[in-house]
Amino acid sequence: MTKCMTQCPRAALAGVALLSLLTGRVQAQGNQPPLAPIVTEPEIDGQVVSPSDVHMETGPFSDPDPGDAHACSDWEIYLPSSAERVWATHCIRGPEAVHTHLGDGVFEGSHAGRTTLLENTAYLLRVRHSDDSGDPQTQWSSWSMRSFVTGAASTIYPAEIQDVVEDPAFAWTYAADGFVVELPGAVPPPLLRVESSTGQLLLEIAGTNGPGNVVTNPAGLGGHVDVRIQVQAGASGLNLPETNLMVVDEHCNFHTILLPVLNLGAGQDAYYWVASSGATYVGNGSQTDPDFGNLARGLMWNLLQPGYQVEAFASGLQLPVNVAFVPDAGSDPGDPFLYVTELYGKIKVVTNDGTVSDYATNLLNYNPSGSFPGSGEQGLAGIAVDPETGDVFASMLYDSGGPHYPKVDRFSSSDGGMTAASQSTILAMPGESMGQAHQISHIEMLGDRTLLVHLGDGFDAGGQHAADRVVREQPLDQGAAERGGRPRHEHRAAVRRRARARVEEGRRAAERAARRGRVRGEGLAS
Repeated sequence: MTKCMTQCPRAALAGVALLSLLTGRVQAQGNQPPLAPIVTEPEIDGQVVSPSDVHMETGPFSDPDPGDAHACSDWEIYLPSSAERVWATHCIRGPEAVHTHLGDGVFEGSHAGRTTLLENTAYLLRVRHSDDSGDPQTQWSSWSMRSFVTGAASTIYPAEIQDVVEDPAFAWTYAADGFVVELPGAVPPPLLRVESSTGQLLLEIAGTNGPGNVVTNPAGLGGHVDVRIQVQAGASGLNLPETNLMVVDEHCNFHTILLPVLNLGAGQDAYYWVASSGATYVGNGSQTDPDFGNLARGLMWNLLQPGYQVEAFASGLQLPVNVAFVPDAGSDPGDPFLYVTELYGKIKVVTNDGTVSDYATNLLNYNPSGSFPGSGEQGLAGIAVDPETGDVFASMLYDSGGPHYPKVDRFSSSDGGMTAASQSTILAMPGESMGQAHQISHIEMLGDRTLLVHLGDGFDAGGQHAADRVVREQPLDQGAAERGGRPRHEHRAAVRRRARARVEEGRRAAERAARRGRVRGEGLAS
């Protein structure tokens, strides 16, 4: 394939209309339904998949009526244990009609508000195709179904690719400086292969005596495969520092494969399994299933100064976008330490001990999900904490009945900053054009409580775009009188102290009651 497929619903609709015009199709008598789609992903019933990234794919549209075109598809996921539908996307068009992801639909029922499926749970996928006849009685195929099981979120999942496209082109660069890797020439030359577990070729890069590399990029495979890297040293051997190989698949997903240091003698080779994160793991040529037991190179930080170390503090976040630290945070392990915005409408609070919980959820009044890069790059973005009150401010897009416009909301808490008790909009900007990844984003509060709000250009960099906004809060927020005029961070500390005191008093009362019960029991026994 020369180019990746991109989502273009209007183009798809226009194509259907044009085809109908060219073929003279009308709502014909005796229209036959399309054939039931063939589910190609998940590949087999019972396949274990990631709860956050389920590849759902069918074979091409097929219809017994000559000239019928694929209009759209319905995709649904059920809990077979209760027959409850928990996720769906209906009449989705374009490339997503035959290949869709969780981000293209909406969670519902017991899964409403989620961004992933449950871990270690059995599900049932069903899908059907619609033709463009417009006949509600016959336009839909019958449903096709595939059962699957989700694994644990901590499981390492393999990278899966069907095709490495030529446009956008791959890039193989040195990790340290970003310069392009050029392999030396020899007979046979050193080379790198991106392949399946059985050796099916996705991309080959070989050395040459001239400038550049010799690249082989065959047609796409019949389905997604687990990605493996094979490196052959050739006749002269191969020594390379850490390198990054960036490839783009048929759905415009970018994959950065992190290759380790290579020190191979003449005639030697090396194999690496690629995880969905891009990390590589040591393998061998006899393996046909991914082995993630021996890390070759993962996602690591490059520390520029001695005396520092990087360690995981909090995990389990979904599409984290921005972070704001709590000014003068409390010292107890359970006190809020920072807040994180998640792109699809959640604010998480992380306490001093690294515990992550929901501060506010369901903050968007529309479904923000979509393809990456593309329509899915929108939603909740910036976050700031008022040092005077402890209130949280967040920037986001809202649906005004069509266009999505930017706004800033304010959140107040009554339980020491652990959950939001109230939400209000302090700045709405109707008419301010926004676009995916070109939207309202970073916000920051200065020492004098001036709130700076940054706006993206909405893909209109040359237009008369409004300047970034400045919002100034009043010295005391609403509700300060009830707190005796104290800043909210002091009030939160007092709330936490009273709560701990109540718990301690309850514990002591229970101990006293238990002692009295034992004394009474001993007296009766005597």
